[in-house]
Amino acid sequence: MAPFSTPSTKIGTANEVNIASHITLFLDIHTHYHIEELREYGLLCKSNMPVAAFSPDHIAAIVSVRCGRFNAVMEYKTRATARTVQQEQAAAKAYGIFTTVELTGMGSGFRLNAVIPESSHRLQILHSIACSGITHGYLVYASSTYIIRVVHVVVSESASHTYQSALKAIALGYMEWVYTETASIPEFETEQLGHCVDQATLVQTLGLWRALVKLINERQNPLPPAKHIMPTLIALWNRVKGGIDVYSRYLKNVK
Repeated sequence: MAPFSTPSTKIGTANEVNIASHITLFLDIHTHYHIEELREYGLLCKSNMPVAAFSPDHIAAIVSVRCGRFNAVMEYKTRATARTVQQEQAAAKAYGIFTTVELTGMGSGFRLNAVIPESSHRLQILHSIACSGITHGYLVYASSTYIIRVVHVVVSESASHTYQSALKAIALGYMEWVYTETASIPEFETEQLGHCVDQATLVQTLGLWRALVKLINERQNPLPPAKHIMPTLIALWNRVKGGIDVYSRYLKNVK
């Protein structure tokens, strides 16, 4: 698949460790939430929802004197330019350096749109929350040196169910060729393939994905950290490695 990389995304990826090391103290100072543990998992999906994978930066174990203990999705966003830093500072001034938004159903998204104006960020945090079955998520905005603001997103069970139902309907109605191994792969025009580049890349990518899913299903557990990639896979791996790389998320901590 075609690479997706910009200077901002590279800075953001490099800054995730820095943000994670400071978020516990930030929440301790400004909120009643305390992070007991942060864990990184790579690409995840629920066993009863295989069509909806998600890849949070961390899953946090959180305790609160008001809410008790719960798990939460953590997503980190780095503002890499003076303009975007100023935008987040303005948002922090308008909504607070920590704010909670609850999404309960139809008509409750207007405040979310205002507090998180970038649609891709809204979609990412909502997708991770809804597909994980976790109610809480924290979207952390930071510069390269400090945390600017945090948006706490709470998604109701009914809203998550609606989202999951929509994904299942799409999968059943239009993506049988992906999820049924015996189904033939349609031929797509180049402009339809988008970041997948060409038909050969699509077939190779789908083949590797199916092999990984088969391994996970046979094990009945997530894959362990990968230590070796067999030589017979090198050509295939090199073909897909340069793209939007979901495979390194499966094979987290490759050594």
